Amino acid sequence: MKTLLWINRRAVTAVCVAAALCASMFSSHAADVANTAPTQFRMVMLKDVKAAQLTELLTQGLVANANDDDLITLVSEIFEVGMLLSEQGTLDAGDSIEVVSHPARETTVSLRAAAPSALSFANPRFFKVMMGIWLGEHPADPGLKRALLGQSS
Repeated sequence: MKTLLWINRRAVTAVCVAAALCASMFSSHAADVANTAPTQFRMVMLKDVKAAQLTELLTQGLVANANDDDLITLVSEIFEVGMLLSEQGTLDAGDSIEVVSHPARETTVSLRAAAPSALSFANPRFFKVMMGIWLGEHPADPGLKRALLGQSS
């Protein structure tokens, strides 16, 4: 397993640490999606973050990187992930979000927080769309994409 680590710094304050665990280094979002080995993406909060803010950023990342067919097909899954986050209220420092893909079976989104919860989705498109937030053509944070792909800044 390769572990890639990246710290997101907004202004002077670190917001989160993100890591991807995978069998081999990805060279692109397409390579990530074509991967057949289990893959885990984890984001750990370094400070308190309102779930509504995080949900808004995830939604923007989805809309920017998913095609209309994917968004239509996955509307219920996207809604459920939004509800999972919004029910939490605030993600505290140390809380984490994990997206784990078992390509032959399912993708699971877990929230490790005061009220831990998880959702699993069988649709194979879901992992591609979720990872597009961070690895797509218009990533939520270009620095994170470069770090996850092992590219220099």
